Amino acid sequence: MSHQTGVADCSANFLFFLGASAPRRFNGTFGVSAPWLRQASDGSVTLTLHIQPGAKSTQSAGLHGEALKLRLAAPPVDGKANACLIAFLAETLGVTKSAVELVSGLSSRQKRVRVSGLSAAGMETLRKLGT
Repeated sequence: MSHQTGVADCSANFLFFLGASAPRRFNGTFGVSAPWLRQASDGSVTLTLHIQPGAKSTQSAGLHGEALKLRLAAPPVDGKANACLIAFLAETLGVTKSAVELVSGLSSRQKRVRVSGLSAAGMETLRKLGT
């Protein structure tokens, strides 16, 4: 066994010890491996987002660290940006506004959002937002 093989084996064992696992699955068909996207046991997904309010248009802007960055056209006053975020996600993912819940970050740029009732097409759209 070469020295490099031993190092790789050690790294793999260390990652296993830390609890690293294979990518999660959504309904057994789509791999969920993005750090900003987590699936719960009830089938809902939780998104970790970085929000930029007051942009020219509402759109996805790739990644910001381990969060999905979204630009919102609404200003960050009186909950307008949060309402815009919920409406954008609901329309983009094909769910109702009531299926999108702001879990944390009510007055912060860093937000966590739970989406329930996501279809396979909605999940595919969500995965494309992060690319």
